[in-house]
Amino acid sequence: MIQYSSQRWQGKTMGRYQLLHLVGKGGMGEVWLAEDPQLRRQVAIKMLPPVLAADTYYLQSFEHEARTAAALEHPHILTVHDFGFTPAEDNSVVTYIVTPYIDGGSLRERIKAEQGLLPTEESLNYLTQAALAIDYAHTQRVIHRDIKPGNMLLQQRWLLLSDFGIAKLLQTTIDQSQTNPAAGTPEYMAPEQVQGHAVPASDLYSLGIIAYQLFTGKVPFKGSSVLETMMLQITTAPPPARAFNAHLPEQVEAVLLQVLAKQPEQRPASCIEFVNLLSQAWNIRSSDDLDPDATVLAPWNKRKQQAQLLQQEQQAAAFLPQQQSDEHASETAVNQYEQSANIPGYDPNFAAQPISMTGETEVELEPAPKKGTSRRAFIIGGAAAVAVIVAGGVSAPFIWKAIHPAPGPQELVPGKAMFLLTGHNRAVQDAVWDPQSLYLLTTGDDDSVLLWDIATPASKVSGKFSRQTISTPTNKWKFQAESGIGGNEIDFSADSKHVVIVPLFSDTIYVADTLQQDGTLHKYTEKTPDAPSIPQYDNAAWRSGSNDTFAVMKFPDIGANDLVCAEIWRLSNTSKPVKQLSLAANANAQYKYLSGIRWSAKGKYLSGTGNSSNPDPRTLKTIVWDGDTGQIVAKLSWPKRTWNPLLMQSNVSVPVDCLWSPIGEDTLAIIDADAAIVYNVLHNKVLFSFGTDDKRPHNPPNLSKYKKNWVAVLNGVAWSPNGRYLAGCYTNDDRVYIWDTQQESSKRRVVGGLIMPIMQFGDVQGHTMSTTGLAWSPDGKYIATTSYDSTVIVWKVDAA
Repeated sequence: MIQYSSQRWQGKTMGRYQLLHLVGKGGMGEVWLAEDPQLRRQVAIKMLPPVLAADTYYLQSFEHEARTAAALEHPHILTVHDFGFTPAEDNSVVTYIVTPYIDGGSLRERIKAEQGLLPTEESLNYLTQAALAIDYAHTQRVIHRDIKPGNMLLQQRWLLLSDFGIAKLLQTTIDQSQTNPAAGTPEYMAPEQVQGHAVPASDLYSLGIIAYQLFTGKVPFKGSSVLETMMLQITTAPPPARAFNAHLPEQVEAVLLQVLAKQPEQRPASCIEFVNLLSQAWNIRSSDDLDPDATVLAPWNKRKQQAQLLQQEQQAAAFLPQQQSDEHASETAVNQYEQSANIPGYDPNFAAQPISMTGETEVELEPAPKKGTSRRAFIIGGAAAVAVIVAGGVSAPFIWKAIHPAPGPQELVPGKAMFLLTGHNRAVQDAVWDPQSLYLLTTGDDDSVLLWDIATPASKVSGKFSRQTISTPTNKWKFQAESGIGGNEIDFSADSKHVVIVPLFSDTIYVADTLQQDGTLHKYTEKTPDAPSIPQYDNAAWRSGSNDTFAVMKFPDIGANDLVCAEIWRLSNTSKPVKQLSLAANANAQYKYLSGIRWSAKGKYLSGTGNSSNPDPRTLKTIVWDGDTGQIVAKLSWPKRTWNPLLMQSNVSVPVDCLWSPIGEDTLAIIDADAAIVYNVLHNKVLFSFGTDDKRPHNPPNLSKYKKNWVAVLNGVAWSPNGRYLAGCYTNDDRVYIWDTQQESSKRRVVGGLIMPIMQFGDVQGHTMSTTGLAWSPDGKYIATTSYDSTVIVWKVDAA
């Protein structure tokens, strides 16, 4: 293998990338921090050892493996942005792979920094995230072959598996040089991989070695040389884990011995099954608790679901094919499970979270599927693959419901204040949870957008708790907005990697990398030097389930023939939307403006409320477009109700918003002054009308001339993830109200045609001023409220 000096690359370019400095190096090559001048961002470049330019077999293999690695789209797999090769010295070339860069370190560094064993729950969390990534890769016929802590990159508690494809590439050069029987890291290699016959269960074995190391502080096999370590993997049983950690439960030791079985077929059927067995053996939390998409913020309660899960496993097992050894076994099993569960196949649209590349890394891939073979993953809520994993030729079901139980709340209770967020210095206007319930994004009149890590402090809360104050956000972006940054002007992509931000009346749409700390913003705008008018945008909504498509409201050009009021953009095009939506076909239309744009649960429809120059809310209509065709599919007429004359004043904005039910494409809740009206969109039918007769929101402000006609005004509504409950908050009130769509008719209290709430909370450790909005976490466990008092409160609303 050709050697070269790192210094020769300092300050040079590789492709279009400017190399800044060396980050790390090892047997698998070097990692450099680089600048991408085209997209104006920092990236990591993995430079592999140089090879002869005449080695066409290697170069073709590199291109194949790089493309295969780039096709892996999963929240816990590091994204491949680009790849290529560049000439080097002595008729050689250097191949390279481009990935995101964040200096979060690796699991290897986390283990070293602890100077002891990591907390058990933290270790199980990392193992679960890695297991989900590995199992997903196996459904794509990809074997990693170098699963080890150094290839598990961390950003806080988020894990990404890196270096897919590299071990197999280096195996090519090893085969040619005959220097080693197999590529990989000897301490983590399975016996069959040492002998040159890697299978999916080989990755499982490597994950088992990592688990052994996390729970004992040692790897089970470590010889005085590489060859001796490999021979130990093949011939020697692992030492009992309790010999190194006497506090380890015997059941955990038994699971570790099972996963380190010499024969692949004797190991658990999949990586996630192995982690489930571990969690059950520890008896600390259920296997469902270990789902990183449920997060440490809201662990699921398995005891209430045990019988249901057992029944699901039995039903799925009925569709399990007999033992298969052909290359199509995994695909067949996935298809059969899909049919049994009646879950549509979903082509994952994930890009992994950005992460650092530090230290030594390697890896390996299996050949891509033959033409005509589909590659599927079942991905819900930005989570992970559901599949039947083939391990050592033995198929076994991976039950989706066991890892992703139904969203909550499972047992709704009045909220108890858990966290007080104090980073804003003026009124906070909006809060949005990321799809995994890890982070909360907030905006305010101080022109700031703040990102809060909720999962980490929540992981330390158990049993009885009192409200804690968090004053330092994880990330922050500062703007110079005309009117602050209000409601509906921020949103997360499905994979939580990006945030779209649209300050009111801004001529630019901003997209930020969620965890990138340098404040970099990607700008999207139609503004050009010779344009006849300057665009003005407002409202932002990322398309449900998408990582690259979002919608914004656009103030129309009044003189135009076609009043464009909303636009759909993609990340790949910063100067032009992919689709423009209109309220009407001419400038004389009654409705000229749009507000409150939202995507339906599956991203099929986009809705917004048309607003004319007349601020009377009785003139409003909610418009629903087909997100693919841009055609209007429904116009919902608002009911004729009592309305607040205060809203007619030019200095008071009309509270207009709508929110789709998370469990269907036909149910939409609309704020109509003091009421939340729930519609069946396809039939233009009112299903529910919710409101309150509580005195506090109905008390007028200190404006005596409006006392006679004053009615309450809803500032915001939020659906529970299970689609059962609707939460709302009012002007002149610091509390949260909750309505139940499944409440028995005989138990409903109806006043003035409005169904009254089933509960309210917020008097204890709540806000000191009126609420401005609220958001229900995707796992159903928590509600976040924003307020004029410049704070955000996270409330626990699920007793399960």
